[in-house]
Amino acid sequence: MEKQRIGELLQWGKSQLRETKLRTPDLDAEVLLMEVLNAERVVLHVYPEREVEPEQLEAYKSWIRRRKKEEPLHYITGKKEFMGLELHVEKGVLIPRGDTEVVVEAGIEILKKIAEKKGFQKAEITEVEKASRIGELRALDIGVGSGAIAVSLLHYVKNLYMVGTDVSDTPLTVTEINAEKHQVAHRLGLFRGSLFEPVNRGLKPEEREFDLIISNPPYIPYEGKDGLDREVKDHEPEEALFAKDQGLYYYRKIAEEAPAYLKKDGYLIFEIGWDQGISVRRIVEQAGFTGAYILKDLENRDRVVIGKR
Repeated sequence: MEKQRIGELLQWGKSQLRETKLRTPDLDAEVLLMEVLNAERVVLHVYPEREVEPEQLEAYKSWIRRRKKEEPLHYITGKKEFMGLELHVEKGVLIPRGDTEVVVEAGIEILKKIAEKKGFQKAEITEVEKASRIGELRALDIGVGSGAIAVSLLHYVKNLYMVGTDVSDTPLTVTEINAEKHQVAHRLGLFRGSLFEPVNRGLKPEEREFDLIISNPPYIPYEGKDGLDREVKDHEPEEALFAKDQGLYYYRKIAEEAPAYLKKDGYLIFEIGWDQGISVRRIVEQAGFTGAYILKDLENRDRVVIGKR
């Protein structure tokens, strides 16, 4: 059977990807080979003469062919790190972005604030409380996608129970995989449907009140599609990317209905596009939320809008 050395294979991968318009062809070739070999980057450069097994060779060639077609790297490897957690991702879910970590961090801080106000010690609860669900924080994630937001919040806030919704099966399946992987599935309920409809259908009336509603809804205007990279517009799910009404449609729908599902002094958190801060803050204020404010991301761009009921 055919065998090839690491150094030769890496050079082949780089040469293949350099034929494309990818921004980081050499790095992509390295990342894919590291994944195939289950090895650190140093191995590629310290042991270039090491032979690659035939099945690894075929896997790498297949992955390089997929990457040449500008399929996202994280769909190929099936992995994406987010908030210090390795998440499973696949075609049909939006790949988590680093910008969304700002949204999660805001959610963690707000949940801690609510917990302290309720008298929970550092957002922890006793086994007795856990068994009876007395004192639990409750949050709703509309449009769970890969589960990046929900799983991260559940991982870092130990007395949190969450409900997640999405319009299709793949996001719910992927979220369940990630919740199981990080041992938070017992604190997460998942329902298929749009916006608040699955909450009404799947939960009892007394279960429909939340301390926090959080969402990273589709917010790219359809007119902006042509300006996106091919690996985004050709591979990631349209229903997770685009919204009508200049990208503001889902903000209006969620903000208008959210007060009916929030406890007194509950919070609404949105991820937003960099140029939507003022518009979304106005939408949140018009829906009756007080003290709405904008948070910036690490690039100093508007990224989060928060309002209090």
